[in-house]
Amino acid sequence: MTFSIIARCPATGQFGAAVASSSPAVAARCVRGRKGLGAAASQNITDPDLGPLALDLLAQGLSPEDALRELQKRPFID
Repeated sequence: MTFSIIARCPATGQFGAAVASSSPAVAARCVRGRKGLGAAASQNITDPDLGPLALDLLAQGLSPEDALRELQKRPFID
């Protein structure tokens, strides 16, 4: 099981993220951030490309909701 959280400070605009996972070394690939843009988190047993792809979609101007919808269109690779 994996839990993740991302928070943004309204005063500074800075993001913070934390991940806790029961699987060894999984947390290291769950959170991605990009300076001046934001952060994205995925969960255990996931495609490690999802975080960078989510940030790319946000950088293209998609809203977080639209970026999530685009990511959900991707086929799940087991």
